[in-house]
Amino acid sequence: MKKLFSSFCLLFLLISCSNDADYSEKTSVSNKADYSEKTSVSKDFKKEFDQSIAHLKDIIDQNQKQIKVLENRIASNNLILTKQFDVEVSQLRKLVNHIPGLEHKYGYIKEINQENLSMYIEFVNKKADNKAPNGFEIEMKESKRVSVSSNADFYVLNSNDLIKISEAEELQNKVNEHNRLFNLYFVNKKLILASEQYLP
Repeated sequence: MKKLFSSFCLLFLLISCSNDADYSEKTSVSNKADYSEKTSVSKDFKKEFDQSIAHLKDIIDQNQKQIKVLENRIASNNLILTKQFDVEVSQLRKLVNHIPGLEHKYGYIKEINQENLSMYIEFVNKKADNKAPNGFEIEMKESKRVSVSSNADFYVLNSNDLIKISEAEELQNKVNEHNRLFNLYFVNKKLILASEQYLP
């Protein structure tokens, strides 16, 4: 009886060990399969990600090339428009200078009297001179007070842009900053327009 019981216990232990071994083997195989699958998915994801990055870089490069082309076109068009504008301005000045009653002079605005609508101006002659730094020389002519039209316009340079000045006090401050050479236009001896001359 004891031998039979011992044999039964031994058989039970062998079966248990066999089951444990099978389970461990199955678990190990399953883990390896899961790891292999995850590794494969990770590689596929990285490949797709790298391809997407490369595609985006190509798009960016193409856009940058297109932007460069557009910038060159804009610069070329601006140059053409600037030349055309200069020609049109020259033509307009030619016509304006021949309007009866219109007189064009150069001068420096020194003092503004808003109460009686007058200005004290130093008039000058602007003579072309290739040897001069700006391509011309300025010669003092005369200084006198002139009448100003009630609807006269005044423009001063801000960097390279002309800006309109509406207030007499602001204009006085601008001319006090430094000598500003103006193109001065008169009709019937009254100043109707003063526009600062650009000096290179």
